[in-house]
Amino acid sequence: MVVLPLISAVLVGWPFGFASTPFDPLWAHNHPRKAAWMAAAGPAANLLLVLLSALAIKLCILAGVFVEPVSVTFRQIVDPASAGALSGLAIFLSMMFTLNLIMFVLNLIPLPPLDGSGVIALFMTENTARAYRKVIANPMFGFLGLFLVWQVISPIIEAVFPWVMNVLYPGAGFS
Repeated sequence: MVVLPLISAVLVGWPFGFASTPFDPLWAHNHPRKAAWMAAAGPAANLLLVLLSALAIKLCILAGVFVEPVSVTFRQIVDPASAGALSGLAIFLSMMFTLNLIMFVLNLIPLPPLDGSGVIALFMTENTARAYRKVIANPMFGFLGLFLVWQVISPIIEAVFPWVMNVLYPGAGFS
């Protein structure tokens, strides 16, 4: 949970990591739809944090604490109205927004071991979901999923980030 984000930050320019929530696989087998809802909780929490940080950014802009940026980066999506402690707050909210956006998008990808692979069971019958969970429980699918995600996450984020910035700052024309 520490080494992988550090290595990926150096290699690809942004941190990539993972965490696992312990749960009983037998419980998940017996309750595949509940397990799917549990998998949806991670991306939902990330989306909530993105929305809360966006709201804080917009309120700070309205209060004159922040100003809309001329350009954005993953580290800085809002500028302080004046130098000083507000700069740290701007970076904190920018990072909270960006990292949770990345985690939200990442965890929606329907490949094991990501949450998106578990959410798929919401669209299946109980028996199909049980069979699906049994197949994706094979560790080889997890390794394959991580390898594939590693290949596609950068282009996905590079497409999503400007779109989200244009939603946050309508009319700004970020590309």
